[in-house]
Amino acid sequence: MPRRELTETEAKHWRAIADHYRAATKHLDQIRQILLLELEETGHPLDLLDKCEEALAGNAYMHTPQSEWMGGTDGPTKVRAPHICEVRP
Repeated sequence: MPRRELTETEAKHWRAIADHYRAATKHLDQIRQILLLELEETGHPLDLLDKCEEALAGNAYMHTPQSEWMGGTDGPTKVRAPHICEVRP
């Protein structure tokens, strides 16, 4: 089933959501480094961090608008709804 085409404004908002998920994942990586390298902490704090990372896994990709090539060498592209969107007829 084809994904619906997005306006540039809609695509911008979806990209912002995906960027926030990427930033959150980066922050979790930084927290892990501090816990392990600076505080030498293991156990419960890392278990909680693992759960947060698991919850975020793949969300940036799932929320990124999809480009669709329209043909030709430098052919135009359409921007389609991200994978997270369910398109209904």
